[in-house]
Amino acid sequence: MEVLETIQKRRTIRIPFNERKVLKRDLDVLLEISRLSPNGDPVSWELVSVEDYATKSRLAQIVEDDFGDVFQKDSQKFRRVFSQYPRWMHFSEAKAKDGVVLDKPKFAKYFYNFALGKTFGPLFGKLGIMNSEFKAYCKNIINNPLLFGVFRNRHFNAGSAGIASLVNTGSMLQNLRLTATSLGLCYQDIGWITATKESSEKARQLLKMPEDYVAINFFRIGYIDDLDRRSQNPNFRSAFRRDLKDIVNFGKFGNKNFEVAQMRRTDLEVLDAIRGRKAERVSKPVSKDELGYILEAARWAPSGFNVQPFEFVVIEQEDGASIAVLENMERRDPDPGPCEALAKGGVLQNIRLAARALGLNTEIKKPALSEEESLRQTLYIPKNYSLLSLIEL
Repeated sequence: MEVLETIQKRRTIRIPFNERKVLKRDLDVLLEISRLSPNGDPVSWELVSVEDYATKSRLAQIVEDDFGDVFQKDSQKFRRVFSQYPRWMHFSEAKAKDGVVLDKPKFAKYFYNFALGKTFGPLFGKLGIMNSEFKAYCKNIINNPLLFGVFRNRHFNAGSAGIASLVNTGSMLQNLRLTATSLGLCYQDIGWITATKESSEKARQLLKMPEDYVAINFFRIGYIDDLDRRSQNPNFRSAFRRDLKDIVNFGKFGNKNFEVAQMRRTDLEVLDAIRGRKAERVSKPVSKDELGYILEAARWAPSGFNVQPFEFVVIEQEDGASIAVLENMERRDPDPGPCEALAKGGVLQNIRLAARALGLNTEIKKPALSEEESLRQTLYIPKNYSLLSLIEL
């Protein structure tokens, strides 16, 4: 499956998987891809397979006890997390460009606004307003053919090394999502297991990981019935994104006049791109159509609650181009945990893979503080945006 086609086709599948087992050859490919992903030196993560029903059930109990009870029954934490949910909940596909569309009657939005709001939400939380959501979530933890825990070495927790480690782990997870899509598999991140430090520690102890490691994510892989039919439905789950004209700035922030006549396709398969192969290319400047291909891949990067916080500033140069990747700090993932940092790795990996499909090299760097301040002034970056990376093509 071609790179951009795979990126656009990838979906987070939240419904129950069937009992069909994942083929060993597909599992071998997934494990191979995890080892080939950006990781720094040394590798900062480790994947742990969770196979037996009893262990999955105990992980589900951790979610109920720590995430369910802690965030529902503590008024302050409830306001911080669940009061943000209604902003990202949509009940009509027609106008949705971000967030998630709920398969519920439209009048349900009034209930959610009331029950999850800042005023009455904490009271309803103590009464267990989210219990049904937790139970459905826990079923997905228990009933799946393949569940993995993602653990990160605690030695990478401090300073910039810790941030880079999380971002690289996010790139690895994006590779796994795309690999699963290309193999006809379904994927879902199970981040609630690691939503609190207490639950993360319980998961580490349950899976008997050394104290040097901390649980940062779980994900499940499997199959659903009628995947092709569901994927072709334009309203399937989060099958929508903000328009390029709304998130791409040309030359400086606010100059949103970037247009692409026709989105191109390449001949490079996504697994080849992940494995490091690049398309052959005759040396020439980066065209606007090629920039469009890369930015289209970037805008389809996954984010918690589909908040889509990333925007881009394109800087043309004589021998190439650069892309400043920005994060809108007002478009925050309402769920706690390391989800936001992992999402950063996803958008950077989509850009890497799209560039390889065009035969381009990428250099991704985090500018030093002095350089960042200069870039912010030159590109007119607003204060509510952080500069994630500068990518040279």
